[in-house]
Amino acid sequence: MNNYRKFLAILVFITLAFVSVQSYAEIFKSSEFLEWKVKSQHFYIEASVGMASLIAAQNDKKQATCIDDWYYQDENAANAFILKTMNTYKSYHPRGIILGAIQKKCGDLKYIKQ
Repeated sequence: MNNYRKFLAILVFITLAFVSVQSYAEIFKSSEFLEWKVKSQHFYIEASVGMASLIAAQNDKKQATCIDDWYYQDENAANAFILKTMNTYKSYHPRGIILGAIQKKCGDLKYIKQ
């Protein structure tokens, strides 16, 4: 993983930590997310996908490669797919939609060790 991705992963963690606190206090819906500026939407999506890829890399490198290839080879298409899905399921949390998109493209992220 290059330094850019490590930096992005740290930034994602910090960003999501603050967003998680806010979303705990109130239910954050995709309908609200879709009102954000496009640049902010894309940053949030990239941060979430980057974090999922980082988690996958610790558990299933093939899946991490799938996530990276799907998202980073054509970010505009991936963002469009996610935003279209959010527009359909406006009452769902954006992170749930993003996770669903990742799992649809690259399989479940189940890493429970027993």
